[in-house]
Amino acid sequence: MHPQKKSSIKWPDILSPLITPAAAFISLVLIITAVSSNPLNTLYIFLTSPISNNFYLGNMLNYAGLLIISASGISLVFKAGMFNLGGEGQIYSGVFTATAVSIALSSYSPFLAIAGAITAGSLTGAAMGTVSGYLKMKWNTNDLITSFLLSAAVIHIVNYLITGPMGDPASYLITTREIPQALRLKQFLPPSKLNISFIAAIIIAVIYYIYLYRTASGLKLRTSGKSRLFAIYSGVRTEYFVTIPFLVSGLLNGLTGSFASLGTYYMCAYNCTGGVGWSAIAVSLIGRNHPLLIIPAALFISWMESGLSGIVLYSGFPFELSPILQAFVFFFITAKFFKKEGYGDRRHF
Repeated sequence: MHPQKKSSIKWPDILSPLITPAAAFISLVLIITAVSSNPLNTLYIFLTSPISNNFYLGNMLNYAGLLIISASGISLVFKAGMFNLGGEGQIYSGVFTATAVSIALSSYSPFLAIAGAITAGSLTGAAMGTVSGYLKMKWNTNDLITSFLLSAAVIHIVNYLITGPMGDPASYLITTREIPQALRLKQFLPPSKLNISFIAAIIIAVIYYIYLYRTASGLKLRTSGKSRLFAIYSGVRTEYFVTIPFLVSGLLNGLTGSFASLGTYYMCAYNCTGGVGWSAIAVSLIGRNHPLLIIPAALFISWMESGLSGIVLYSGFPFELSPILQAFVFFFITAKFFKKEGYGDRRHF
């Protein structure tokens, strides 16, 4: 008789992704209880307001969809053993480019204008990501620095264009002109902003999973991310897995911006993204850079932000404490990630 094989299931690996959001939720409950004058009512609003009607539910799912797309791109770079801190700028530039192109093509058919806007926004993010990847491959520059600085520079350029040549003089806001009604993505749960981008996000996460764990190229990328020297001795051309992950990451961030432009904002307002790129990093960390775990992680972050907005609006919870709670949760998530898994999630193939 052959000896029974020990189960390959490692319970710490299964429970680990659940510990961080559970601990974060408990900390939120404790802080809300300590600060609120009516803790039970505040907690009830926090838990139920994101799903209380079509408007809140749809907006929560819509935001989660944007996070899933962006976090998939961020996770890919993490899996390759690097960091992309340029997500915010890549998304913001994607919003701006998609808005500008959709307005420029508004006289053509809606299908052509929408396709052109999405393509242009995605390629803008891809170009930014490629620059960081090329610099890393060519001169081994620090990917943290290059991705962040390029993003910061592009944000200022977009802000200049919005406040100057591309601004809408008829608007009281600092923004471009609005996208024509015919070019806006169809809503699923009106009056919420939920649109086809949420379905696209799920499809992207599934395709990402298949690529990462069911293809030879995905195995090579993960191997290169664990140990580049080992990958080189194994015959892997590791330079491809430096530039390509950054290119695809930028592409997905630009796509996120395109969907946000056509389905959520309908314009590019001054700093309209409001930290989506940074929240996507938190989503990737919660999901341990796993393509499928990113989906519940994005729903958790989206639900948390929606719940915090709800208690500010309906329970008299101090507005100033809402971003502090979010920052506390994100800090806790990041600290947990680096303590347990280290740089680039290197523990497992």
